Amino acid sequence: MKSKLFFMLLGVSLLFGTSFAQAPNWVPGSGGGTTTNYYLSGTNGNVCLGMLNTQANTSYKLWGVGPCKFSTGVLAQGTGSVILNPTESGSSPTTIELCTGGTNGNLTTQIDFKGQLHWSSDFWGRIKHSDGTGFSFQTGGVGTDRVLITEAGAVGIGIVPTMFIQLQVEGIASKFSSGSGYIAFTHNSAQMDLVSTGVPTIDFKGPTHTGSDYWGRIMYADGTGFDFLTAGGTAKMRIKEDGKVVIGDPSAVQTTTPASLSDYKLFVDGGIIAEKVKVALCCGVDWSDFVFAPDYQLLSLDSVDTYIQKNQHLPGVPSSEEVQENGIEVAKMDALLLQKIEELTLYMIELKKQNEVLQKEIQILKDETND
Repeated sequence: MKSKLFFMLLGVSLLFGTSFAQAPNWVPGSGGGTTTNYYLSGTNGNVCLGMLNTQANTSYKLWGVGPCKFSTGVLAQGTGSVILNPTESGSSPTTIELCTGGTNGNLTTQIDFKGQLHWSSDFWGRIKHSDGTGFSFQTGGVGTDRVLITEAGAVGIGIVPTMFIQLQVEGIASKFSSGSGYIAFTHNSAQMDLVSTGVPTIDFKGPTHTGSDYWGRIMYADGTGFDFLTAGGTAKMRIKEDGKVVIGDPSAVQTTTPASLSDYKLFVDGGIIAEKVKVALCCGVDWSDFVFAPDYQLLSLDSVDTYIQKNQHLPGVPSSEEVQENGIEVAKMDALLLQKIEELTLYMIELKKQNEVLQKEIQILKDETND
C-alpha cells in the first residue's frame, strides 16, 4: 500500500511538472498516516525527517528535526552502534554534526551516554559543548562537570581552569603517571603552578606510601620560604624569602641576630668537612702586606706588653668573648694572623740588628781586656 501511494504521488508530480509547494524533486511521505513525516528526494535519495530542509538535497543523506534514535537493526549492528562508513575515496573525514537552533547564550549541543533504563535527562555520562565556554565532560546524571576544556585549549580537572593556566587540577588525589614515571612540560617558558589555600607541598613517595607518609617533602610557607623535609617531618634545609640558606635545623640557627649576621647568605647547623676551601678576596687591601710599607706604625714591644697585661690578648685581635658572640670571618682572621706574623718578623729583624750591635760592643770590650 505504501509503495503504491509513493508511486502515485511521484506520477502526479511528474505529470503536473511541480514538486508540491515545498521544493522541487521532493516527495512527501506519511508512513501510513495522514500527517507528512518525511520527504524523499527524487534526485539523489536524500531523506528529511519531520520537516523539509532543501539543503539536504545536496548536503545530507539524512536530515531531521527533533530527537532521532538509532537502535538495533537501524543503521546499526547488534550492539546498537551507528556506523559511518563512507565508500567514496578522498581525504575528507567522516563527520557527525550536532546543530542547535538556540540563540546567543543558549548555543549548547551535547551527547548523552545512556542505558536502557535511562529516560529524559538521566544519563551515565555526557559530553556537552557551549558556545563561548567549551567542552565539559559530566558524569552521574547530575550534570557535574568532571573535566572542562575551554575554547582557548585550557584543561580543568574538577575545576574551571583560570586564565593562562593550561592544566589545572582540583583535589588531593590527583596523580600523574606514565611508563617511566615522569611529567614533561615542553615550552619556551614552561612552568608548573601549585595553588593552595594552605601550604603548597610536593611529596616524594614510593609505592607503599599512603596518606601523609613520604620519603621527602618540599613545602613553601608565606613569610618563611622553602623547607626541605625528610621522612618523619624533620626539616633539614630552608631557603628563606630573603635568599638566605640554612642547612640543618632552621629553628636552631639564628640568621638575623646579632645584626652582624644580617649580611651572610649560608648558615650551617653543625660542622663542615671539605677537601678544599678557597676564600676569594675582593681586593688586595684586605691582605696584610701593608705591614711592610715604610710608613707602617709598628707598636713598640713595650706597648704590646702593656696592652697584653691589660687585655689578655694581642692588639687588634678579638677577645674570646667577642668570638663567642660574633664568630670569626675566616678570610679576615687569616689576614689578621698574617699581620701578627709579619709584625713578629719585623720585631725579630729589629732584635737581630740590636743583637749584632751588642756583639760588636762585646767584642771590642774583649779586645781591650786582652790588651
